[in-house]
Amino acid sequence: ASLSWDNTEQSGISYTVHYGKNSSGESGSCNYENAVDVTDPSVMIAGLEYSTRYYFAVSAKDNDSGLSSMCSEEVSKLTPEQEKQDIYIGDPPVKVG
Repeated sequence: ASLSWDNTEQSGISYTVHYGKNSSGESGSCNYENAVDVTDPSVMIAGLEYSTRYYFAVSAKDNDSGLSSMCSEEVSKLTPEQEKQDIYIGDPPVKVG
């Protein structure tokens, strides 16, 4: 999943993208199964399961003070279905599937 957000802050800000298969259930909450720290206002998250809804929110951290914000409004994304690949077996090859 590819995510990006507006950065209206000055330098010295880093972000944590919080995500998981379950909603945090509460506005501003960062209660998710996974998190990844980034320095740019965008991230590509790989390794997600196919045909699965994921929930995402972002928090910001002031690197000078160490203070973190509440999480942003939650967004969700349904990952695509796995593409079926043609399989050939035998000699001569015979398409399976």
